[in-house]
Amino acid sequence: MLHHAPLSRLMAAGLLVFCVTPATRSAEIRPWTDYQVILWKGTEGHKALSNPLLAERLRELGVTAVSMAPGSDTGPWREAGLDFYIENIVREGLCLKFRSNVTKWGDFVGDWMKTRDRKSLERDYCLNDPAWLERMTTSVLETAHLHGVEKPLLYDLRDELSTTISANPFDYDFSPQALTAFRQWLQKRYSDLASLNAQWGSDFSSWEAVMPMTTDEMKHRLATGEPPSNEVDWQAVKQTRFDPAKANSERWNLAAWADHRSFMDESLADALQHFRAASHKVDPATPVGIEGTQMPHAFGGYDLWRMSKVLDWVEPYDICNAREIFGSFMGDKPILCTVFEKETRAAQRRLWHLLLEGDKGCIVWWSEDVIDWSKSDLSLTEKGRALAPVFHQLQTPLARLFMLAKRERDPIAIHYSQPSIQVAWMLESFADGATWVRRFSSYEADHNRHALVRSGWLKALQDLGFSPVFI
Repeated sequence: MLHHAPLSRLMAAGLLVFCVTPATRSAEIRPWTDYQVILWKGTEGHKALSNPLLAERLRELGVTAVSMAPGSDTGPWREAGLDFYIENIVREGLCLKFRSNVTKWGDFVGDWMKTRDRKSLERDYCLNDPAWLERMTTSVLETAHLHGVEKPLLYDLRDELSTTISANPFDYDFSPQALTAFRQWLQKRYSDLASLNAQWGSDFSSWEAVMPMTTDEMKHRLATGEPPSNEVDWQAVKQTRFDPAKANSERWNLAAWADHRSFMDESLADALQHFRAASHKVDPATPVGIEGTQMPHAFGGYDLWRMSKVLDWVEPYDICNAREIFGSFMGDKPILCTVFEKETRAAQRRLWHLLLEGDKGCIVWWSEDVIDWSKSDLSLTEKGRALAPVFHQLQTPLARLFMLAKRERDPIAIHYSQPSIQVAWMLESFADGATWVRRFSSYEADHNRHALVRSGWLKALQDLGFSPVFI
């Protein structure tokens, strides 16, 4: 298994010289030949549909497409000469910020920290639940049937999806359905129960008895060398330091925890693949992807390599090199960015930089920021007027030449390893003791040492004039 080899797996980043062949795309996907400026449309934008100046104002801004909810009437926008994409098709389960019992994540984990209740580790939407999968697949099929004939630009399964919220750490999913699926997943990876027991350092008597370690339990064993316990010595955890001499010992065997993390990564990717396949059965030409992805992380389902294999397009939040990593793994599939900077000159520079990196469009967040809906002439805001020139420039023949060009990269590769990300997180979070669950992704983005090392290698090579690739 990849997760738990000795010290070499704990290295923050490895550099390899490698020849990389870009991934090929399905021949059925509609070609993407023009840079798209997509306006994320808020409530006010929808209200202004009847205003005859709306189409003129959007052309002035440089907008080529707008966001639409499933089932929306796209006629007025198409009559205005605009494309559209359908957003948030899977309404339940992929994004726990909405339609979930744990929308207020800070309060939820605060309450959980008082009891460390194992019952709370059951995700209220199990990604391995056939009933949930069937219900959400119906939504995907209905959307493709309704909108496929209109040739939408994209289908977005979900914005800011996660197995937790963002990349916040939590031991989802310990629900009965998830554990059953996990045991089946293990049986495909271990030849028999004896092999699993040997790898995990466990003594389970049957597959039905197999139980992964929670983060608390693993931290207890790493700190004390003792079997899992509900009574974790958090002071001992905070004082624990990795000892290379003990790297192969039972104490430092992370298999019973890291296998579960990998299973959750794969469960999210499998659900996305299932929905994409369902959509393509009805509408094989329209790309299916996701928006608002998070940093590479041990939690949240964010194994970016695995995600890249089940998506036709992606709009990543560029956190901890996520854009460069997706750019290496996605081949020539469309990658978009979101424009939400308040300082427009920075946005202009970033958009041109990302065009040269291979971006094929941007999503402007949001309509209320760039158009003054309170005025009858729908005049552009100061931000809208500042961004309009670069939006138009990105649609010129020169920009199109760059967009369609084949990018050349130097034969220098940086190893992307999800097992290393898992192990690095476990080692780094010792200092947090019992509060590891509050290592929210907003904190990790600036403080995750493994990510900082990876970024340091990348930026050092780029500063030397090289264009490395992740493998």
